[in-house]
Amino acid sequence: MKTPDEIQAVLRRRFQANRREWFLQAVDGSQKIFDCWPLTFNLDIPSEATAFQHIEHVRAWATAWQGWAGPGRIEWVDRKWSRLGSQRLPIRLILDTSDDVARCIGEESQWRRVLERAQSILNCWPCTTEAIACHYQELAGYSDTDFARLTSFVSWLIDNRDSGLYPRQIPLHGIHTKWIENHRGILADLVTCICPQTSQPGRDVFGLRLLPKPVRIRILDPLLRSKVGGLCDIAAPIEQLASLELPVRRLFVVENIQTSLSFGELPESVLIMGLGYGVDIISSIPWVQSAECIYWGDIDTHGLSILAKARTFLPLMRSVLMDRGTLLEFSELWVEEPEQCAAESLGGLTEDELELFQGLRTNRWGNRVRLEQERIPWAFAQDRIGESHI
Repeated sequence: MKTPDEIQAVLRRRFQANRREWFLQAVDGSQKIFDCWPLTFNLDIPSEATAFQHIEHVRAWATAWQGWAGPGRIEWVDRKWSRLGSQRLPIRLILDTSDDVARCIGEESQWRRVLERAQSILNCWPCTTEAIACHYQELAGYSDTDFARLTSFVSWLIDNRDSGLYPRQIPLHGIHTKWIENHRGILADLVTCICPQTSQPGRDVFGLRLLPKPVRIRILDPLLRSKVGGLCDIAAPIEQLASLELPVRRLFVVENIQTSLSFGELPESVLIMGLGYGVDIISSIPWVQSAECIYWGDIDTHGLSILAKARTFLPLMRSVLMDRGTLLEFSELWVEEPEQCAAESLGGLTEDELELFQGLRTNRWGNRVRLEQERIPWAFAQDRIGESHI
């Protein structure tokens, strides 16, 4: 016997599983898209034998359905039983619309709010049905103020696709960088659906100018520093760094900032720091191409993954202090890698590096082992790098 609470639990699961389809049906107004109505739920009426054995339970069950105040309609059936006499029992619950389901599980106001807001968007931009179907939670959760900002901003973006402005320059009240980032998913889906545009260098999906991301380098050779006014530590857009004329013999690519700052002077050498998976940006620097390139990152799955990525455009890049011997030498300094690289294997690694990667992924030496590069004693690192005057 299905109780009202049990049916409501089933409806909640059904609503979550079918919400997108029901939303599309509701805003399209056509039963032909997903012809699943009405929904019928059998209530599993008991046999006479079961009812006789659990008479109080059956009475409570029937009474609960007699008091049903929810949507839809309940169909009843008469049973003439030899031992219990004539009984009128609920046999099924029938719901005719998605509104009925939403009301039944207590989400009617949220459901109606989403449909009203969706219709408001569709009245302006009819082509966005599929786009907004993916953003039910956002449409349900927005305050009236944020929803007004959403539609206002989308309208402005469509009218100003080539504004060339930075986000903070948008002349709309309440629209700022943090707000845009918090709502980027639905904004991007709507704008690209309404007004597709090919990507432009230095612009985001909205046609707004991207803030330049400075790349930080250290020029380790005094003679090379003289070519840039004596500067050693420089953070500048990659285009400006690429335009420098630096006869570099050796390039160090180092992840950790503090480790990078520990390097001393080295002839004909430059260090680039903190690129992470953005390491491919190096490929746009002409003076890197003829240099000996050395990568030093953490000994973990992501560090080796970054190295593999770097070798796709700098195949002769070698690694330092990223080997099994170094890992095992400092086991007392291990920490746990928060989340391992998802790849099961990596191209571009040497045989030893790939074996190390597989060992880390399969927890050969411990659970998600990680040796952060800055933890390696500096004297040991100096010797391995091979420059005693670093």
